Amino acid sequence: AKQTNNLQLLEKNYLRLSEIHEKSGNSKKALEAYKNYVDVRQKINEEEKRRQDEMAKKQVDAEKREKELKLQIVDQELQNI
Repeated sequence: AKQTNNLQLLEKNYLRLSEIHEKSGNSKKALEAYKNYVDVRQKINEEEKRRQDEMAKKQVDAEKREKELKLQIVDQELQNI
């Protein structure tokens, strides 16, 4: 979470820096800052995608464990009959 916050802050700062350089007429530095902004934005998107994939996997694993437990309960009930 901390790294994501740092990346988001860095992203905003690169974008602002790009805008400042553009307004001051320094298109080379504006482009450089904008490229950095795009790189950081991509890292944030990749991190978010990875986190979503992790959450989806955990959800699938939890549902699988729940089904296994229900099957075990049914098996025990059948054995007790």
